[in-house]
Amino acid sequence: MIQTGNLQLFSQLAKLARMVRRLVLVAIVAAAAAQASADRIRNLSASADQKAISVSFEYEGPFENDEISEAVRSGLPTIFTFDIELTLKRENWFDKTLDSARLEVIATFNSRTREYLVNYRRNRRLVRSENVAGFDTLVERMTKMVMEDVFTQPDDRYLSRLRVRVRGWNSHDSRPWFYAVRRGGTPWEIVPITREAEQ
Repeated sequence: MIQTGNLQLFSQLAKLARMVRRLVLVAIVAAAAAQASADRIRNLSASADQKAISVSFEYEGPFENDEISEAVRSGLPTIFTFDIELTLKRENWFDKTLDSARLEVIATFNSRTREYLVNYRRNRRLVRSENVAGFDTLVERMTKMVMEDVFTQPDDRYLSRLRVRVRGWNSHDSRPWFYAVRRGGTPWEIVPITREAEQ
């Protein structure tokens, strides 16, 4: 039979375990928030010609994280994912998204050639690959994006009410390639679409 003193000890240990779990959860959330707040989409612009809408932007912050830089240099596949959405400016409307696209930039280091292979996928389809020599060049290729013909040009009557929004994610892990950790995410960055002649 369990004595009263032991029951009190078990009760106190259970309270302590719950408190530790809460503190660990708060620390994890705070770390994720700090990482998310460090990464930003900058210099976003969207322009339209007669046929399509093109988008350009910079992904600022991911390489300030030493863990990501070390992962890329060690040869682990590192993926930057950008969600791009075409939205309609409309008040009190639940879903304003008209179209969306996803760009993935995947970098791996080839220890034999001492170069980085960078693959660009749009909506899961490979659109371009290139070999890059030098880490600084790699950083530029992975963080400065120019995407032509992302969306087809809608009716001109709606162009002034259209917006493009972008957010970025990064993924990498030292565990097997099929199990990647998705890190924080940037806040959405939103810009109106301009005619190419207006720029």
